[in-house]
Amino acid sequence: MSINQNDAESTDSQNSESAIKPQNPDVNASKSSRYEQENSSLRVPAQNVINESVNANLNKLEKDITKLKKALIERKAMHAELLNKHETLNRSLEDLGEISPRVFADYVSEPFDLLLAKFNQTEYEAFKGFFRSEEKNSQTYNYEALIGNFFATQETEHSIELHKVDCRLKQCKLFLSESERNAIFKSVDLLQRQGWASDFIVNGFMSYTYDNNGVLNSAFILSYLLPASSGIETNE
Repeated sequence: MSINQNDAESTDSQNSESAIKPQNPDVNASKSSRYEQENSSLRVPAQNVINESVNANLNKLEKDITKLKKALIERKAMHAELLNKHETLNRSLEDLGEISPRVFADYVSEPFDLLLAKFNQTEYEAFKGFFRSEEKNSQTYNYEALIGNFFATQETEHSIELHKVDCRLKQCKLFLSESERNAIFKSVDLLQRQGWASDFIVNGFMSYTYDNNGVLNSAFILSYLLPASSGIETNE
């Protein structure tokens, strides 16, 4: 069967028109929408998982915060109760004429503030007698100044620190600590070579160790009797 020229030209013309004819925009939009829906259906479950994880973490944090708030309230109540007991016990000791821990802590600071609990009964009574004494005058203040100036030099030279010196008419108490082993003995020996302290008589010596930022140091309470012949009259 033969195809004439006119039929061939007609067929070619139709193919050419079909090749250059623009596609229907509604069809393209439909395809694009369907593609987005398919991809969206793939993404949504992943997003849901993330949201569920975040919500779960938030719920856990809220529960933890609630527990901590409750624990904080309980701790504050316990702290208030302990403070009240501390106040009551201190006041009861003071009413009995005893030296309470808070009074002792005001008298001498760290590392001696907890030393009161280390006294045996004899040491405590001796200290209480000294502590309650009001016998101070210009000479006792002079002793305190001399001792303070002496240990200001020793602190630099022999790693010894004077935390407090308290002199009454008959006795001086020195609260010392050392950061170098046996520094106390060097300083005490040198102290009694001073003319104004040559007749000091050692009347008590107490030592203990304490933690100073992870380093064990030693602290001392040194007591001296002050005879009238020590170079400075002890009575007005």
